[in-house]
Amino acid sequence: MLQDIRIRQRDFLLELARVMTQELDLDALLWQILRISSELMGGFGGFIALYSETEKWHVRTTQGISEPGLKYIETYLSKFEDDTLETTESALLDINLLIDRVREIKELGFADGVGLPLVERGKVLGIIVIFRNYPASFSLNDRTMLKIFADQAAIAIRNANLYGDNIREKNRLNALINAAADGIIVLDNGHKVEQVNPALLKMLRLKENTVIGQHHDDVIVLDKITAGMELQDGEAGGWPLNRDSRLYVEGNLVYGALAEKPLPVSIIYTPVMNSENMIVNIIAMVSDISKFREADDLKNNFISTISHELKTPVALIKGYASTMRLQDAKWDSEVLQESLTVIEQEADRLTGLINDLLDASRLYSGS
Repeated sequence: MLQDIRIRQRDFLLELARVMTQELDLDALLWQILRISSELMGGFGGFIALYSETEKWHVRTTQGISEPGLKYIETYLSKFEDDTLETTESALLDINLLIDRVREIKELGFADGVGLPLVERGKVLGIIVIFRNYPASFSLNDRTMLKIFADQAAIAIRNANLYGDNIREKNRLNALINAAADGIIVLDNGHKVEQVNPALLKMLRLKENTVIGQHHDDVIVLDKITAGMELQDGEAGGWPLNRDSRLYVEGNLVYGALAEKPLPVSIIYTPVMNSENMIVNIIAMVSDISKFREADDLKNNFISTISHELKTPVALIKGYASTMRLQDAKWDSEVLQESLTVIEQEADRLTGLINDLLDASRLYSGS
């Protein structure tokens, strides 16, 4: 008989271990823990309640407890003092008082109960309670097994909370990446594309499934590099030296549909390193600089044009003035007047060009 009980306990523990490794949803996991522990100890019903700063005491999962019974338990839990969480002993005392009160309600049909706090690293996270509907006290072995399940439940709560925190952080980062106006590529440590945002897909004029899994060098194809260095050249030179290192490059992106009309871009590479300073990911921020290139081209064309236009009036003014200063030449008044008129007109033209330059400078400065 004892051997059968031990085999049964072993089977339940194996099932618990399997559930712990396969189930990530906290409520589903707690329900499985409650079900297994209730079956193991011949329970008729039970519940697991957790404590949080926002919800205080809250029953997360139940089995075999009617709606009136659940409301009574939650009402009683709401009266738990703060010192319930301070020590295991105080939590155990409040649990036993709760079991006694529930047993007094004949309509619920519970004859006996046992419960334990869920403790993780000395902190009480919640409680687990199992009820029987027949008068048979829980043995020391029952309490020992329940302690095992309570410890596993506490570990599950911690793992689920960590998993939930990771999911929330990942969702937050994804929201930031997707909302960015510039293109973003997330690479793994082998330079394979793990994630891209909508802005980059719009630049490349591609769909996400055609980029994910591709190698960086197959997606970021640059031509006519005007500043910085490409990723492979930077790494060949020892980049990154530390987690704050940045790698910058400018060039024309010629991937896919951009082959016929390259897109001028600037790319900033940032490493993501673990605690051992090993690269986990590389984040590339791709910015469309075509408008800046157009502005530079316009500025260069303007400077070139205005420089050429300035030469004409200066040359005419200098030519007429030099001619009029010749010592061996005599000019009648009509020729002098004509020459002075040309000088005056070209001086006015030169003044106009200078004013245009000043206006352009004011426009550029935003004034």
